[in-house]
Amino acid sequence: MRQDQPECSHCVCALTVPHVLLKCNHYNVVRQRYFNVSSLHELFDMVNAQIFLDLLEILGFIICCNLTFIPLSDCLYIAIVFKPVVNT
Repeated sequence: MRQDQPECSHCVCALTVPHVLLKCNHYNVVRQRYFNVSSLHELFDMVNAQIFLDLLEILGFIICCNLTFIPLSDCLYIAIVFKPVVNT
């Protein structure tokens, strides 16, 4: 069974990744302290992953995150605990 798409409580539109990270006026001031990009491509290409995850934590979308770089394998491991989205 498909659930309804969560809604942004500030803009009354679909709560999507691009909306939160690029468009939502409610998060604009906080978002601009961390980055100023116009597309998801720019965001993921130009912004440090830890900054991006810190912002999601501050905005309350994730509970905690941890980045671990393993030099011998050239791998970056990311552990994220997302906050559940509750439709009201």
